[in-house]
Amino acid sequence: MLERLFHLQENQTTVRRELFAGLTTFMAMAYVVVVNPQILAEGGMPADGVLFATCLSSALATILMGLWANYPIALAPGMSLNAYFTYSVVMARGVPWQTALGVVFLSGVLFLLLTLTKVREHIVNDIPDCLKHGTAGGIGLFIAFIGLRNAKFVVANPATLVAFGKIHDQEVLLAAAGLLLTAILMARRVSGAILIGIALIAMAGIPLGLSHWPAHLFSLPHPSGTFLKLDLAGAAKLGLASSFSYFSLWIFSTMSGRSWAFLSRADFCVTASCRAQAAHCWPTRSERSPAR
Repeated sequence: MLERLFHLQENQTTVRRELFAGLTTFMAMAYVVVVNPQILAEGGMPADGVLFATCLSSALATILMGLWANYPIALAPGMSLNAYFTYSVVMARGVPWQTALGVVFLSGVLFLLLTLTKVREHIVNDIPDCLKHGTAGGIGLFIAFIGLRNAKFVVANPATLVAFGKIHDQEVLLAAAGLLLTAILMARRVSGAILIGIALIAMAGIPLGLSHWPAHLFSLPHPSGTFLKLDLAGAAKLGLASSFSYFSLWIFSTMSGRSWAFLSRADFCVTASCRAQAAHCWPTRSERSPAR
């Protein structure tokens, strides 16, 4: 059944490899479940409702991506859009979060229409290759910066915006050890290298007081604080046109850039132009050495 549904042999993979990859991907992006509610709560949104929406939207989008599109890509809320939502729109401009949420919804509807009408596909095909590569690299650098900030490798600085953290802090040392361990495992092509690195460093942080066992394994969600609270009438006002334009541009550029980067890197390109562009950057699966 799994072979017929997901074409595992055709994609040169196995159930075991997919389970490891799925667990590794979840562990690598699980920080979104914590960080997204924290950021949006600063704008007045109920943290419990945001947590429920984050988990539900990520799960549904990822399930649809796997069952409908048959692509092994996990989806979750973006980590730069929520910062603009909270600090630039809600806090700086004084826009109620319900209204800002309506702007995000309208931007998503526009993106959906561009996708269904094939307009987005034509625009992406006309984007220069160098810009596609730059978008993929920029997204990777941004995600790396979030990790460095959370590990306190870099900290805020009023003069230079960012500065190096204290290298002797336990958090920094543990994060450095995790990066080194993961890099060694990946260099030796050990299966599940990222997952092993995350698990070992997380366990090592428990006696140091940097990691903690969860207080509860299960809890009931509380979505009422945010469910259907968006203000579409307020979002349609002309004064929010700049925010609408930014949200729409961000969704379009990041989703297009990420999709191209993931699909080309994983050798999932379905058009000749995409395969030709990807060949300049990454080898195909047949050219890669098998993992041990």
